[in-house]
Amino acid sequence: MKIKGSMGRYGLVAHVGELFAFLRRMGVVPTFFILSIGCSLLAVLFNLIGLSLLIPLITGIVKGDFMNIHDQYGIVVHMIRFAPEWFATPQSYFILLVVTIFSTIFAKNALEYLGILSVSYEALKSDRNIRKLIFERYLSFGKMYYDQVHLGTVNHVLMSASLTVSSQLRMFQQFLSKLILLLAYVGIMAWISWKLTLLVVTIFPFFMWSTQWLVGWMKKTSRRYEVARGNLHQRTFNLVLCMPLVKAHAAEETEKELFLRASDEELRLEFEMEKKNQLIRPIEEINSMIALLVLAMAMTWLTPIGRGCNGSAYLLFLYVLRWSVPLFGSVNGFLVRMARVRGALDLVRDALKDEGKFIVKSGNREFQGLLHGIQIKNLVFAYRRDRPVLKDISLNIPKGGMTAVVGPTGSGKTTLINLILRFYDCPPGSIFMDAMDIREYNVKSLMRFMGVVGQDVLLFNESVRFNMAYGLERSFTDEELLDAAAKARLDEFIRGLPKGLNTIIGERGIQLSGGERQRLSIARVFLKGPDILLLDEATNSLDSLTERLIQEAVDNAIQGRTAIVIAHRLSTISHADQIVVLDHGSVVEQGSLQNLLAQKGKFWQYWEAQKFSVEENRSRGL
Repeated sequence: MKIKGSMGRYGLVAHVGELFAFLRRMGVVPTFFILSIGCSLLAVLFNLIGLSLLIPLITGIVKGDFMNIHDQYGIVVHMIRFAPEWFATPQSYFILLVVTIFSTIFAKNALEYLGILSVSYEALKSDRNIRKLIFERYLSFGKMYYDQVHLGTVNHVLMSASLTVSSQLRMFQQFLSKLILLLAYVGIMAWISWKLTLLVVTIFPFFMWSTQWLVGWMKKTSRRYEVARGNLHQRTFNLVLCMPLVKAHAAEETEKELFLRASDEELRLEFEMEKKNQLIRPIEEINSMIALLVLAMAMTWLTPIGRGCNGSAYLLFLYVLRWSVPLFGSVNGFLVRMARVRGALDLVRDALKDEGKFIVKSGNREFQGLLHGIQIKNLVFAYRRDRPVLKDISLNIPKGGMTAVVGPTGSGKTTLINLILRFYDCPPGSIFMDAMDIREYNVKSLMRFMGVVGQDVLLFNESVRFNMAYGLERSFTDEELLDAAAKARLDEFIRGLPKGLNTIIGERGIQLSGGERQRLSIARVFLKGPDILLLDEATNSLDSLTERLIQEAVDNAIQGRTAIVIAHRLSTISHADQIVVLDHGSVVEQGSLQNLLAQKGKFWQYWEAQKFSVEENRSRGL
């Protein structure tokens, strides 16, 4: 990558522009930032006053006479004018200068502290707003995005990268404060000797830009570092989520080695950045010393020009120059720090883009409930362009009926459910609710009338109460919770828990059995009471006895509701109003149980295969 100057794409101006674009998007009010800059300006003013009083102080000390300094320095005259009777002795002039200089130093530091607090508050606020913005973005992304991205990356961008980006506000405030102070110092030096100042502003920028190659290298390494850091987060998440697999294969040593390898790579890249970062100061110090030596030689050749240019003025010039040297490198240091966070900025910027996020846009029409039925017309869907999952699907799902969808693994059954749920965006004119394109409806209003029980039960590390009532927009009583649990055959289990409905069930419900998790998910649907039920292998994780109990509850629940049921065990859908057989993404058969069995097609083959499997298990006593 070509390294560009401060005005280039990755330079100071461009980066500051990006920073303020972020601030505008986050809705950060710049009041405290402006207050911080105002404090910096006042701090510089007090600093100038204090520095200007150093000349009469040094002159008085060198000459041993403070009585005549007010003739040369008007600021002293203005100070004495308030109480002339107090300044009749040389000691009083000396005390005046010392107290004033100390007061200006105190005021300068107090203002700088107030400015830092102001921008720190704004930086913390911006960090919160960045996290909020990114979190809202994550909520808007389609399911397909989460099918492809790793949870460790999501967590890294949300928690770490957002904090890194918000820290730039502090960096910029510090840089701007130093720049203001540098301009003030340059003004003082020009007041003392414009020739020496001209020499300073000529040679120092050359030294400052001598480390620009480090800035470009840091930008490259920063991106690689963020990738390595993300990989480390992914490795950690994988380990936690797959811990039973690790234990089952006694792969602790392997995982330890993989984790250390990822950790070492992150450490290596961070150290590479640190090595280059730590080079900045010694290089600048060497350059500064060379510049000071050049100025010292220039002082022996130049005739001082300016007001009051004497030995004390030269001494003050060198003093101010000594404090100015680090400030000359502030622009360079700011660019280096910006380069270090470039990778995090790219991650946050990517999260704010719509490309590749598979966002399902919500319509404007409010869904008021199903009146006639769901129609699917010539539906074609693919996760990848070269591999269609659903091919020209056409179905009519009448209101109040039960439609069962069966077929082998990979035939598109779950994808069809996910499209009706708007987890994925369907093509226009392919899925209709009461003859209205489903894309026209507000997604939230659709979800109010839908209930789903999936193959993988999703539960929070919260109480039974929280998980049962999750997403419920109305108030509820414990009696309603227990009634829904009873319908799902979960009430006896809840009564046996140590804290009943308030019992914490662990991450993803790990403290529950598979059947208990499934029943809790079904109880959640009963409590919601939706018009449309979508059940994807709802009884797949249950034993035969529990399956029978749940099946009775499901049969009662679908009465008067529109139900779409994906079933692996065909015996559970014998009373379906219609059965749809999918194979390789296409509808190959459709009809009632009796009609499909009479056709002796695909469904008949599945039915016979399962019947044979059941009879064989019975003969083996299984």
